[in-house]
Amino acid sequence: MTEQNNRNDAKIIEYSNETYKTALILTLSTMFLLNLTVLSQSGSILPILAMLLQITTLAFIFLKHPYQVPLIKIWSGILIIGGIAGFVAFAATLGLLLLDTDRADMSQLAIPKNISRVVILVIGIYFYRNLKSSIKE
Repeated sequence: MTEQNNRNDAKIIEYSNETYKTALILTLSTMFLLNLTVLSQSGSILPILAMLLQITTLAFIFLKHPYQVPLIKIWSGILIIGGIAGFVAFAATLGLLLLDTDRADMSQLAIPKNISRVVILVIGIYFYRNLKSSIKE
């Protein structure tokens, strides 16, 4: 009986900022579809991990489950780390070019790749920083 009461007393997460919630749902859905495309084209299983996190987060958002908060923090944190790692790869490539070596991976300097790194970093920072202020207390 106590377990039933604990489930009924679980905190329901509501958003005070509907724009944030809508942007979050659209971003998670878009990234899920992009990962699905990568999965179907490459055959790599790595996108499955991202897709599991994205679909679980979306489900918890729609269920208003309190676990969505740590999942959003984890997801946005991964985006931030990924964006920063991309810039490290960019800097390393520039360093190798300055050292005049043949080991530089020139694809790391591609403009579209670096634009996507900036976008991923900005998305991660936006959702992480605005999470707390977008949830009703």
